Amino acid sequence: MTIIAECAVETNTLTTHPARQAFCEAVAQVADKARTKLPACVGRIDSAVKIVLAGDVELLSEGGARVASRSDAQVTNPASTLFTSAGT
Repeated sequence: MTIIAECAVETNTLTTHPARQAFCEAVAQVADKARTKLPACVGRIDSAVKIVLAGDVELLSEGGARVASRSDAQVTNPASTLFTSAGT
């Protein structure tokens, strides 16, 4: 899912909203740090990045998250928090 800020019909180009660009860059930075610290988990990290960028993760106010099922669009699964926003 991408938020489109502008579409130039004359040149057939799309401009991604700056907030979406910043979000994608932040996800990439966190993923790079995780790959460095957890080299045995690179495949899982890459899969997590895809799920997050697809918009299939909902952070819950009480902590934790809900992740959309990849096999059934009507199902979400709870996920425990592994990292805090403090960067641990």
